[in-house]
Amino acid sequence: MADLLAQAVEHTRRRHPAVTYRLSLPVQEIPAIHGWPAGVRLAIDNLLDNAALHGHPTG
Repeated sequence: MADLLAQAVEHTRRRHPAVTYRLSLPVQEIPAIHGWPAGVRLAIDNLLDNAALHGHPTG
């Protein structure tokens, strides 16, 4: 999951260079999520895109 999140954030940084993203992962391991990897990635990408397009500039 951590790799998937890091890849999604890096992809979104390239698509929205004016937006600052900070990914903070917990020290402990992130539990496994059972699901369709492409679907999980799509959901994460949508959340990040929505934050870039509709979020407040300071947070």
